[in-house]
Amino acid sequence: MTLTAPSFIVKNLTTGAVASCGTSVMTGNVPGFQPPNLKINTSSYGLCNGPAGINVQLTAGGLPWNYTVASFNGAVATGSLTGIKLYTHGSDGCDTTIAGPGGAGGTVVGALTNASGVLALSGGNLRIASAGFDCDPELYQTGDVMEVIASYGSSPKLKYSNI
Repeated sequence: MTLTAPSFIVKNLTTGAVASCGTSVMTGNVPGFQPPNLKINTSSYGLCNGPAGINVQLTAGGLPWNYTVASFNGAVATGSLTGIKLYTHGSDGCDTTIAGPGGAGGTVVGALTNASGVLALSGGNLRIASAGFDCDPELYQTGDVMEVIASYGSSPKLKYSNI
């Protein structure tokens, strides 16, 4: 299974700094009827344009990530994608690790719309677990609250009845 998002946004909710990345592709599989309902094995990102003209390279960590449905209302399967770690390297030399509290794998809220097969991600508990000494503290500091935003189309079409 392949999930593709035309853009992937990493937003620092503490400082307002935003990195907007090109196409993101995740691959995964549906392991069965028991949670997790979807296992993400790979995740990649296009070049990210960050604040102040900084280019940012984004790399996934903590894989595989697991999507588990918590509720279903007949049209949308709401759940969470867990285990997330992201590593950034900026053209300014700033390196960060984005993860959950204490540096553990983080969680992002997801909503899978059955009609379209689109998995929308946002919110969660992501923080900057570490920020290198080259990071501008007005942009990125350890402890800053982070959010990722993306809407992934799926092929084959993903819907709750098949996860």
